[in-house]
Parts: sequence; C-alpha cells; structure tokens
Amino acid sequence: MDAPGGGSPEQDAVAVRHMKQAAAEWLAAIETQHDRAAYLDRWVHDECGYERKPS
Repeated sequence: MDAPGGGSPEQDAVAVRHMKQAAAEWLAAIETQHDRAAYLDRWVHDECGYERKPS
C-alpha cells in the first residue's frame, strides 16, 4: 500500500484505514503460527492482490 500523502485526501484516508485495520488484525493474529500465516496470506493475496503461486 502506498503511504498517506501520495494521493488525494480520499486515497490517503483509505490508506490510513487499511493500515489501522492491518495493525489491529496483526495484534490479534500474533498468538499462533497458524493465525500469522492466515493473516499474511489474506493481506498479501486478497487485500494487496499478489498472485498465489500454484502448489
């Protein structure tokens, strides 16, 4: 995600919301390796749009 300050005020607000959401979810996910892996998978692939490599 781009840092705030690089786009329109609306884009900056969305970036800040996503960063806050990601931080809050990370704090909830750090307890177990499974939760961390699920968090990273969702944010890398679903939220940021990076393609999943075939298994």
